[in-house]
Amino acid sequence: MAISDELRKLVDPNNECCCEHCLSNKCKEWGVAQPLKHNFHISVATHKGSEYSATIAYWSDQLKNESFRGSSEPEAVFKACQWIYNNKDKR
Repeated sequence: MAISDELRKLVDPNNECCCEHCLSNKCKEWGVAQPLKHNFHISVATHKGSEYSATIAYWSDQLKNESFRGSSEPEAVFKACQWIYNNKDKR
């Protein structure tokens, strides 16, 4: 899964990442560095040996969670970070 060009430019502005894993690490760093009013936390877990999930925990008026699944860890992280990018100003 690819991330949007806009998000990629935010997390890797100099196009330095050589692989999906490097880019997914930059995405996670970007996601948790968002303003404290959002207080995002991203965790990644393996399910059933071949499926990954990335869960975002954040505070709005109460603790909320969003979960995203992918066939690889980077895919799950990209989905989660794309959700943050699309929703960060709506919280």
